[in-house]
Amino acid sequence: MEFDNSGGSVYHKTQALYIRSLDGQLNRIAGPHQQQMREIWQLIQPQLPRELGDISATPRSVSYTESTGSTPVELIVYESPREGGNAIFGMILQTPACEPENVFQDFFVKLLLKQMRLHAEKALEFSQIIDKPDRTRAIVDLFDNYLRHTGTQDQWHQGGRDYFEGRVRHFTSRNAKVEFCLPAFPCKSSNPEKVMGNLPDRGEEMALLRLHSFVREIEAIYEPGAKVWIISDGHVFSDCIGVDDDMVDRYTASLVAMNEAIDPNNGGSDRVGFKSLVDLFDLKSSAAEVASLNIPEIDHFLHTKVTEEAELSRKVLMSGCQSEKANLRRRIDAQEPSILALYRGFSRFMLEDLDLHPYTKPMTRSQRKKLSIKVSFEMIMRNQAYSNLVELLFPDHVRLSIHAHTNSGPKFGVRLFDKHLVKTVRSLEDCTETEGASSDLLHIPTPWHNCMFQFADDPKVYVAKSKIINDALKAGHVGGGWVEWGEGHGKCFEIRKLSSSEIDSVVPHVEMEEKVKSMQLETALKPGTTPMSAHTSSIQIGAKSGKVGSLFSRLGTWGVYVLRLGGVAVLGLGTGLYMWSIRRISARS
Repeated sequence: MEFDNSGGSVYHKTQALYIRSLDGQLNRIAGPHQQQMREIWQLIQPQLPRELGDISATPRSVSYTESTGSTPVELIVYESPREGGNAIFGMILQTPACEPENVFQDFFVKLLLKQMRLHAEKALEFSQIIDKPDRTRAIVDLFDNYLRHTGTQDQWHQGGRDYFEGRVRHFTSRNAKVEFCLPAFPCKSSNPEKVMGNLPDRGEEMALLRLHSFVREIEAIYEPGAKVWIISDGHVFSDCIGVDDDMVDRYTASLVAMNEAIDPNNGGSDRVGFKSLVDLFDLKSSAAEVASLNIPEIDHFLHTKVTEEAELSRKVLMSGCQSEKANLRRRIDAQEPSILALYRGFSRFMLEDLDLHPYTKPMTRSQRKKLSIKVSFEMIMRNQAYSNLVELLFPDHVRLSIHAHTNSGPKFGVRLFDKHLVKTVRSLEDCTETEGASSDLLHIPTPWHNCMFQFADDPKVYVAKSKIINDALKAGHVGGGWVEWGEGHGKCFEIRKLSSSEIDSVVPHVEMEEKVKSMQLETALKPGTTPMSAHTSSIQIGAKSGKVGSLFSRLGTWGVYVLRLGGVAVLGLGTGLYMWSIRRISARS
């Protein structure tokens, strides 16, 4: 998903992140130029303070002279003590000598030093490094067989596996819990033809169960275990995809509750954790300071309700980690194949995703297409900025992705659904596995762009767009509806195939309405008992008999039926083919 990742943000100036002791001993270093910074550490170290009272997040200039040149290289160092001064966390930036004081840079680096997830406790215990190659390889094998998504141009066996093993070894060599991070679970799509509502359902539950199962398998072979951090990107993109910030918050809260309900008595909540953009920055106590920084506004192309904290977080993200827009625009205009494919893919995806949004429905097709192009450009920029932020805050974590990657590192694509139990389909007529059948080619199939369905008495679960099931239900091709899977579980479609006699009795919705318009209500009404009350499913089927046509909502074979005859609604009790007793319940003009 990355493109030419150049720019002038704090991310692009960062040379390395490190942990040192108070006496200057380098204990841990990471970042894009870590090897170079390690080599010159002996030149930087004497310029750093040795007294705890002298260490602060105030920028400190240091310099060194390269062996091949006489002009000193200027660097900026920021530091912040942790653990009572036993560990000093720092960042090294390379900034132009003529650059004026940068108040935002000082604020952002201070924020990063506070939230950075280098593991100081383990990083300082170099004398306790443990060699566990067999267990490390076993974890890698488990990921390969259990979670890894194999896409086109896969390079797992051409260096990717070795890279992944190195990331895992960072934890196993210290006998520490292996930590993964996965930007995912943003919010439900705003397109009602993809999903059935705004909150997590059976799809999210199955995805979480799979991640929990993966961690449990690691615990069986490696005692310290593992943890998957879901770094939710909902607030990164919510205004781009037409979802209000408070809806993202509701989705996330429901997801966290669902996660806690999974194996609550056996460390379930400690296997999978959550952090959002808002959580990563935690700007509640800094809102006034952020407002005083005059951070540039970000582009909004849809009318959505934004919360102050989420909007501040987006602005800080883009100012601190954004790549140059001109570079992306230049490559698109030059029609470079890789970036053009990404850009067009995003545009198609957004055109589909926003097709039924209230803001876009009054627009012409041409207007919606132009809007999707603008939104796509912004989403690519934000996606890269968030990737850059995750790299800064989670430098040691094994990075996972719901996007397809070559798996050469640093990111590795994962499947959230077990391919042996869950199938992705285009239609009900093709309930065989059709990998990549979804028109959303930007993502490996996810629960927030789809819904789940299952045939009654069949353990196999399918992933599809909600429109496929809703259309089949309305047309009477199947029976069933949107139901609770079981107590405490997420919802999904449960449907059943109709018998041949039931199929023969089905009349399409529109055809049936035309038939009943000409019928007299008197021919349908018959004396009878008051209909019983019952819950009916959302399915609507047209049925015909020798005397009367009807359009009804159905409950199994027996049930209560709602008929619409011309402008009159009537309620009846029957078998589905013959009405035994009906009663007028409302009249409409």
